[in-house]
Amino acid sequence: MTYITILTGKLGSGKTTILNNILRTKPVNKNVEVIINEISPLNVDKNLLTNPYNVTEISNGCTCCTKSEDLKKAIKNSRQERNPDMIIIETTGVANPDNFVKSLNLEDTYHANIVLVIDLYRLAGSNGFGKTTLENSRNATTIILSKSDLVSRDVLEKAIVNLRKANPGALIKTSKNGSITYDDVQTPGKPLHQKIEEKSPVKELLYQLFPELKNQHKSSSQVFSFETKSEMNTQKLEAFISRLPKKVDRAKGIIKTRNGSTRFNYAAGLLRMEEAPGNVKTSKIVLIGRISWQDKINYMREFWKMRSEREISLPEIYANIKLLFA
Repeated sequence: MTYITILTGKLGSGKTTILNNILRTKPVNKNVEVIINEISPLNVDKNLLTNPYNVTEISNGCTCCTKSEDLKKAIKNSRQERNPDMIIIETTGVANPDNFVKSLNLEDTYHANIVLVIDLYRLAGSNGFGKTTLENSRNATTIILSKSDLVSRDVLEKAIVNLRKANPGALIKTSKNGSITYDDVQTPGKPLHQKIEEKSPVKELLYQLFPELKNQHKSSSQVFSFETKSEMNTQKLEAFISRLPKKVDRAKGIIKTRNGSTRFNYAAGLLRMEEAPGNVKTSKIVLIGRISWQDKINYMREFWKMRSEREISLPEIYANIKLLFA
């Protein structure tokens, strides 16, 4: 039996931090595989992991729609070649968990624990749960309320009451600094084929007439990616991130520095920067949010200025222009 943990949640909710803690607390005798999905053409999440594991990266699309076939292939390859005890899939921040599970449609030898991460800190600054969050919570087997130490008890209690109404059977946990363990997500889910709802005749007819609808979901988020072989200035990067507008939901990446490499993670106004083990060949930066084309051009100019080298090679310019259109 292969257990699949689907780690999902909005951009910046704390999925990668939680994933790091799950891997850190994994029993020695358990074999775990990780599949990371990144909507950007540059997959930097692997560089944000603090524990070296077998990681499969699926980039430039969402596994709940356009990249679903890639995900099926990755899961089957993992099981056939290494037969892990658990496969953890970290989805993009714009994934729809319901579409995600339906798109898999794997045989009943797979059980899924759908772990939904909700950012309580961001929730406290909004008007409560949105429609999408409540809908996604109904399909979850485990709900993690992240950053619970940054909100009042009243906010926490109201969130739990609303989630209990939406999904009485879900296991609800709170976390501080992503303090979730391997045992916390070991709750056996139902076989994936049992989670798939009956097909709607109207939807099936629409899919036959317009096949492209089946592999799409709506998202207002745009992605900006940047990559350079040059070393970058961490102080300038930190100053740049501090000026980011609220419409940028997430910033993450890893950069080459004079003394090695630094990885960073930014969401909901909170920035974490730390030294990364070893040296990286290139600096990779990803921004996600309601980013316009003018924003992308401005961001590219800013990042060019952070480089230690004054000259910019034509191949590097060409590569970053390609990333703009990826």
